Amino acid sequence: MNTLRFVLSAAVMAGLLLAAPASFAQRGSGAGAQSRGSAASGTRLLDRDRLSTRSLDRLHDQTRDRLHDQDRLRQQDRDRIYGANLMTAHERQQYEQKLHSLATEQERVQFRMEHEQQ
Repeated sequence: MNTLRFVLSAAVMAGLLLAAPASFAQRGSGAGAQSRGSAASGTRLLDRDRLSTRSLDRLHDQTRDRLHDQDRLRQQDRDRIYGANLMTAHERQQYEQKLHSLATEQERVQFRMEHEQQ
C-alpha cells in the first residue's frame, strides 16, 4: 500500500516537472527576447529533462530497492519458521504470535522443538 502511494506520488511529481518547462517556454516579450529566450529556454528545457530523467531513475532505483528489501525480509521470516513453506500466511502469523507470547527463551526453544516434531 505504501509502495503504491509512493509510486503514484512520484508519478505526479514527475508530471509536474515535465509540465513546468512548457510554461516557462511561453514567457518572454518582443521578437528579440523570444529568439534569445527560445535559445535559453531550449537549454533550460534540456537541463530540466536531464534532471527529471535522473530524478525518475533515482525514484525507480529506490522503489526497486525497497521492494527487494521487503522480499528479503519476508523470506527471512519464512526461514525462521521450520516448514514455513508448507504453512499458510495465517498459520505463520499464529506461530509468530504464539512465539512472541512466550515469556522465556526456554519456552520458545521448547515451542520450536515441538513444532518441528509435528
